[in-house]
Amino acid sequence: MNVVDRLLDKKTYYRGPGDIPRLALALTFFLSAFIKNLDPLFFLQVVNQFQSLPIKMNGVLPILVIYGIVGTEYSVAFCALFGLLPRLMVVTAFSLNGLFVAVLAMHWGESLGLGCGCLGFPKETVVGPAVFWKNLLLLIVTVLAAIPAFKARKPAESGKS
Repeated sequence: MNVVDRLLDKKTYYRGPGDIPRLALALTFFLSAFIKNLDPLFFLQVVNQFQSLPIKMNGVLPILVIYGIVGTEYSVAFCALFGLLPRLMVVTAFSLNGLFVAVLAMHWGESLGLGCGCLGFPKETVVGPAVFWKNLLLLIVTVLAAIPAFKARKPAESGKS
């Protein structure tokens, strides 16, 4: 089935309860990317607060950082929604979540003037339990979406008559 047929097929989106984590992952990453995309300069300031050497606001690097993360989140959301490249989608989602958790772990207990940037919302001003639970929930949803993506496939039947 080619990509266009897959996008037009209703069964691509929802085949049963096993698709709920995949769709939740799609929604989460879409909202996160969308919110960050609304104010990319604010998102760059959030990223900069986690570094001892902030990214300068001029040049190509800030654009690559902002739209690299946002573009990757949109890609995960698109692939999760349409069931495209499920293994790559799950590995990318794990990688993004791992990156976010690693950065937040290095700043545990710190007060953040602009928030943690988690899911694009600047609500949490201290990296602590609320941020931990939100990222743990995202990790659980990613694991649940990974189960069908990495489920063992049945071996092809040999040419028995």
